[in-house]
Amino acid sequence: MNNKTLKDYIQVNSSFKTAVNLYLSLNKTEKVLSYIPTKASSVFLKDYIKSVINNKEQASLLVGPYGKGKSHLLLVLLAILSLERNEKNQEVIQELCEKFEVIDDGDSLSEDIKYVWNNKRFLPVIINNTSGDLNQAFLTALHDALKREGLEKLSPDTYFSLAFERINSWKKDYPETFSQFVSELKRNAIDPVKFVADLKRYSKNALNTFIEIYPKVTAGSVFNPLAASDVLPLYKSVSEKLVEEYEYSGIYIVFDEFSKFIEGLDRKNVGNDMKLIQDMCELANDSSNSQIHFTMVTHKSIKEYGKYLSIELINAFTGIEGRIIEKFFVTSSKNNYELIKHAIIKDESIYTEKKIKKYLDSNKLDKYYQLPIFGSNFKKEDFDEIVLKGCYPLNPVATYLLLNVSEKVAQNERTLFTFISNDEPNSMARFISEHENDAPWILGADAIYDYFSGLFKKEVSNELVHSIWLSAEAAINKCVNDEERRVVKAIAIIQVVNKSEEIIASENSIFLSLNDEELGETIEELVKRQVIYKKGASGAYVFKTKAGTELRAEIRRQKEIKGDNINYGQALELITDRHFVIPRRFNSIHYMTRYFSHEYLSVDAFLTVSDINTLLNDRADGKVITLYSFEGINQTQIKEHIQKLNCDRLVVVVPKHKLSVQKEIKEFAILQSIRDDRVFLSENEAIHREIPLLEEDITLVVEEELEKEYDATNALVFYYEGIKLKKLGGCKEECAVNACCESVYSKTPKINNEIINRSVIATAQTKKARATIIDEIIKGAGVVSADFYAGTNQEATIYRSLFCNTGLVDGIADSNLFEILEILDKYVDECVDNKQSFKPVIDKITSAPYGMRMGVVPIYLSYILARRREDIVVYYADHEVQISADIIVNMCEKADDYSLFVSKEDHLKEKYIRKLNELFSVSETRNLTENRIKNIVICMQRWFRSLPLVTRNVANIKAYTDSTLASNMKKLQRNLQKVEFNSYEILFSTLPKEFDTKSYEKTYKIIEDCKNSYDAYLEWMMNEIINVTYEIYGGKRKLDLYHLLKEWYEKQSGTSKQGLLDGRVTNYMSCLEKLNVYDDLEVAKKVAKAVTDVYVDNWTDDTFEEYKTSLLELKNQIESVKEASSTEQMKLSFMGSKGNLIEKYYEPVDESTGSILRNILEDTLEEFDDMSVNDRVGILLEMIEKVIG
Repeated sequence: MNNKTLKDYIQVNSSFKTAVNLYLSLNKTEKVLSYIPTKASSVFLKDYIKSVINNKEQASLLVGPYGKGKSHLLLVLLAILSLERNEKNQEVIQELCEKFEVIDDGDSLSEDIKYVWNNKRFLPVIINNTSGDLNQAFLTALHDALKREGLEKLSPDTYFSLAFERINSWKKDYPETFSQFVSELKRNAIDPVKFVADLKRYSKNALNTFIEIYPKVTAGSVFNPLAASDVLPLYKSVSEKLVEEYEYSGIYIVFDEFSKFIEGLDRKNVGNDMKLIQDMCELANDSSNSQIHFTMVTHKSIKEYGKYLSIELINAFTGIEGRIIEKFFVTSSKNNYELIKHAIIKDESIYTEKKIKKYLDSNKLDKYYQLPIFGSNFKKEDFDEIVLKGCYPLNPVATYLLLNVSEKVAQNERTLFTFISNDEPNSMARFISEHENDAPWILGADAIYDYFSGLFKKEVSNELVHSIWLSAEAAINKCVNDEERRVVKAIAIIQVVNKSEEIIASENSIFLSLNDEELGETIEELVKRQVIYKKGASGAYVFKTKAGTELRAEIRRQKEIKGDNINYGQALELITDRHFVIPRRFNSIHYMTRYFSHEYLSVDAFLTVSDINTLLNDRADGKVITLYSFEGINQTQIKEHIQKLNCDRLVVVVPKHKLSVQKEIKEFAILQSIRDDRVFLSENEAIHREIPLLEEDITLVVEEELEKEYDATNALVFYYEGIKLKKLGGCKEECAVNACCESVYSKTPKINNEIINRSVIATAQTKKARATIIDEIIKGAGVVSADFYAGTNQEATIYRSLFCNTGLVDGIADSNLFEILEILDKYVDECVDNKQSFKPVIDKITSAPYGMRMGVVPIYLSYILARRREDIVVYYADHEVQISADIIVNMCEKADDYSLFVSKEDHLKEKYIRKLNELFSVSETRNLTENRIKNIVICMQRWFRSLPLVTRNVANIKAYTDSTLASNMKKLQRNLQKVEFNSYEILFSTLPKEFDTKSYEKTYKIIEDCKNSYDAYLEWMMNEIINVTYEIYGGKRKLDLYHLLKEWYEKQSGTSKQGLLDGRVTNYMSCLEKLNVYDDLEVAKKVAKAVTDVYVDNWTDDTFEEYKTSLLELKNQIESVKEASSTEQMKLSFMGSKGNLIEKYYEPVDESTGSILRNILEDTLEEFDDMSVNDRVGILLEMIEKVIG
């Protein structure tokens, strides 16, 4: 059994499988050798070779439809002109010549090719990326060409290259300047790496930015190097150097896809761009010794664009028509079929396949050949060989339609060769690869429609083609089977070709295009259902519905009705789909989502705004206004109005020029009205498909205009940062919004949970989790157990985000969150004996500078309310309601309806307790009881016991403070020193009574004053010691205490310093000798310890008086010590334990003094006679060193 399929017999010529891209395929010999020459292409190539030989017609426009092989032909031409002259490439050229010699008159072309090959080569320059500035495209192309040929040294300096070198110099030799430069780029929201890449690509915007920043990092210098950046001088200079120094003939420039450049020209730049093209043409035409050739490639003559291009562009192009030669790449019908034949390689055995014979037999040959499109162009035997068999598996009519459709609508991504060779949906290659034995063995017109229908859909500018597609799609929707759909597609593709003198959608043409003569009933059924009808005059079938016409007529009618009564701003909003501007940097730092709403507003409307609140009337955090005008814009006037409005939540984008797309925006707005007209749409079903397509095209045009008018060079962005009006370049709205948010919402707490930290909680799950948290907080009086938030459920994660991660649980939350909690707490205070609406406090914390999100507010409110012990009453309107999670949420979301009341008595008592808690740090203390009142007293006692002894004794309390406070301090001390006590009685009865006050607030104030006085007593005592010391040693503070005492010490006798006097004198003098601190407080501590032998902290109530007396006595005693005669004293001298020489004088002691001590020492030394004399003497000296200090 024969199970073969088409893929067993047919394969696609590999040369056709990849499209030719001049830039990527340049001088790739395999691509060059894959070229299949035809008679027409040989003539065309010869014409271009002659232009080079004779140096004439240097500027040309190569015109030819898509898919005809223009790029491949130019690839061959450039290879001949520019391949390196070596043996390997010589073989390539020889093989090419042999191919052309096969063609008629090929010998002459072959000779010309060899002549050019034997001369110096050209540098090929490919212009293929014109999405930016045209100057940039020419500079980049020249740079790439020189780099490709290893001629970078020949590349002249430009502003761009010198700017790049300057940046590298800063980076290497001046890091501070480079760092400042990078900071300036980042301040303008420019990525430094991308910026350098843009400079390398000759971006004018990048160069302008560099020139603008340069003075800021170079102390005001101006970037003005001696360099050329004009295209013409550069090309001329490079061409001359190539000829003079590098054995080249010149430069050959190919502007590939010139047609796309024409279609995408900006009206503002058209003059400059076309002037550059004109100048390049003149440069090429004027070149002689160093040749420059300039070829532009397009698929239509410029005159054919007249219907779709602007008047400005047509006028601009008229200026260069006389400077270029249009060369039309026209191929004969026979050549076109031959190309398809060469693209489809067939095994000869295919003609023996039974399933194929019926498509290629003599009967089919006769039926197809009788069609004028074939009979008038081919001999019968040629038709049989080239078309019927050569183009199989395409049937001849489908082949004809493919050729014509490709010329009419083909683009780079869809041509006759991509249909044949690309393995993609609806292509012939896919048909062959997926073919099965029992499927049809031939392709018809319906396959051509399926492949190109996407282009028909896009071809809005070609009204005929697009309308046919709309009508066909409407008809296809009414079809009930595949046969009907095939007929409709065949009719559509024949109508798209639109050559009624050659073929019409007659019954015979439909049969032959689909290889099916049994479709008569199908056609009759379509006519019967009024999907198609037959024209009486011609016999051609056409569609009943004429889509497209009705819509355009309706648009014109609506324009007349509406006039200029159009909401252009709303239309622009829909076109750009730009309703918000998100400050991503701010949101990332603050873990939330802020946004500014966006609105397009006419300049006239904006200048009439006097109240900024008319613009800021939504839930957004601010507003971005993008201004537009169709008449003209005065940026200075607008800036003055922005200053008048003076709003720090407003960002205004101001373009430099008016918009030139008013017509398109108006049509878009009218389309929205038509969308809503159900009656009109019901009567015109096909228009449902038409509207989105028109919208898409209008959107592309308008967005392109907006992109240019609001870019970095043509627009300004104004905003306030604090009180200062600032401006940025266009496209920096997000940067401005980031700055506004940082300035306006400076006190926003950081809560890292966007599920809850938002204005509206949308999901039921999150609402339930929030309610659960609020219930838990209320139940625990503000305290939530660790088990509750230890898990991974939503309640736990939200609670941790709001309380644990913010530090609130540990009492270390940031100041912004504490401030908000204080505002809520203060609000509750204000409700004491005074019912207050909840609206003002909600407005305050959700507005600047806090900007809290409503999602988290109920949780923090519940936290505040739960910690209050007062009787709190919540009112909904005039009715009391019980506090619950739902009520707290409603209090925040519907604050107007709710108010709060707090009992005054309860409030004052709770306030008293709360303040005592804070004063004595009860919440930070451990090992307490369950009784909050008792805990306060315990913490008060612990505080008092932690005071130093000198403070607890308060020896000189009357000198320290006034009598009333002194009395209160004693009373507080007496109560806190009780071992057994009643906590409640002490706080609420005993202390108020003993303080003689009936106010909790006054009681707290007295306790606070007493505590502060106790805490400050030690410091006061030290000051007293310092004062007394100064008084004893001179009375005036001309010197600090250190130098005062040191000077006095130096004036004393050597005996007092080195003599072994009584213990107090020795200790005191030793203290002064070793004094090494300079602060009066530290000096006083050491002196007080030396004088009283007790640290100040541990002084009793009479130690201060003892200090004054003892210090004066010591001073007098030491001053009375006179220098003793060396004969009267004995000298003790030895090295101390720290290596210091110790010398002391002492008077001899008779035997009657200290006899007991002397006996003890003698006995002890005798007892330890087993120790060496050295050890015993060493120990005795160590003891002596301790005694004498």
